Amino acid sequence: MPAYPSFFTLANSVAVRENGAEPARATNGSLRLRRLWSADKTAFDIGHVLSDAQRATLEAFYAANKDANNTYRWPLDGVTYTVRFVAPPQYTPRTGYCEARVRLLEV
Repeated sequence: MPAYPSFFTLANSVAVRENGAEPARATNGSLRLRRLWSADKTAFDIGHVLSDAQRATLEAFYAANKDANNTYRWPLDGVTYTVRFVAPPQYTPRTGYCEARVRLLEV
């Protein structure tokens, strides 16, 4: 399984746990919960500051693995997750580098 490139992860990156609950209200106001999956999953919104060469590496990795399961090590807890891309990387040009945002969901 391909490993996501180990770029520096920005402090504004987030990992959000999702429990698969789809809440809705009945006509009488009572809460209805539909559970879509049993185990919690994590959604990642990752930021990187990349050089041109690193951007090319990320683009090549995305192109080759956008529909595949990949491994990603979240730096805050050191745990490796099996994830997939849910959108292409987004780039914001800066002077001499670019900021990348990547969205990954745990499989």
